Amino acid sequence: MITKNMMNRQEKKQYHGILHCGDVSYANKFNKTRPKWAAQHVWDTWGQMAEPIASKMAYMVSPGNHEVDVYDSTLENGTIYSKRFIMPGNEHYFSFGVGMVHFVSVSTDEDIDPSSTQGVWLDRTLAKINKQRNLWPWVVVFQHRPIYNSN
Repeated sequence: MITKNMMNRQEKKQYHGILHCGDVSYANKFNKTRPKWAAQHVWDTWGQMAEPIASKMAYMVSPGNHEVDVYDSTLENGTIYSKRFIMPGNEHYFSFGVGMVHFVSVSTDEDIDPSSTQGVWLDRTLAKINKQRNLWPWVVVFQHRPIYNSN
């Protein structure tokens, strides 16, 4: 998880933050075979492993299918993820600016059609960013699932 190399680079200030694009702890894989509270232990263990870096710099997380499974309510509905990660605006999709870059996180496991809540938000967010391109000439969109997959 957090390697000695990552810690050394962080101490030298070689990077300023981390974007974690989903599948954070894989705690949901335990939900069908163990009591509901068992997933909390997995999240706690993951948090202890990530703490050396996540406590010292921005650690921005977008949800993946192991954090938000909107298609199967018996798995993970995003509650644990949303309580552990407080992102700007909305834990599932959000945006923030750093220097000359504006970052936009979208949830690939939720509807993003133009008329959906997330789709309307994305359209408005990109329009707002575009009006301020003098502040943010670079826009980076990040998400869990790839936009294109060849298989």
